[in-house]
Formats: sequence, structure tokens, C-alpha cells
Amino acid sequence: MAFKEPLNESRIQKGVDFVESANGESLESQNTKKANELKMISVKLPAHLIERVKRYQKSDMARRVDTQGHIFEQALTAWLDDKGFEK
Repeated sequence: MAFKEPLNESRIQKGVDFVESANGESLESQNTKKANELKMISVKLPAHLIERVKRYQKSDMARRVDTQGHIFEQALTAWLDDKGFEK
């Protein structure tokens, strides 16, 4: 029975280089790009509305993509569309 040779620094670096070349960019640059696409704002909401959203997320109606951010994005988009603002 032969054991695999343990990874040394050069073999680890080769693996990292392979992954980066396969993706075309490093994970760090992907995370930076994604961070630049999203911005955060704080909005105070009534407690009953927050609890309603949390109950919805736990219900059978919720889908996997129904994160709080997704829910609020959809609601704001619908509200702005209803106002006819910059579709």
C-alpha cells in the first residue's frame, strides 16, 4: 500500500496557480468585484414588518432565494416601478 506524498509549499502554490488560471481571476479579485457591486444602507422598519418577513422566510411559501436582501430589493424595485421611476 503506497501513501500519497504530503503537500509541500511548492505543490500547494501550483494548485493555487492552477485554480486562479482556470477561473481567470483570483478569489480575492472576485470577492472585491462582488463587494463593489453591493452597497449597504440601514433602514429602520417597524418591528411587526421585520417579524412578518422572518415568519415568511420560515414558511412553506419561501423559496431558497428569499433572503431578506432579496425580498427588500424586490419590494423596492416594485415600488419604484409603480412610481414610473427609471425603469
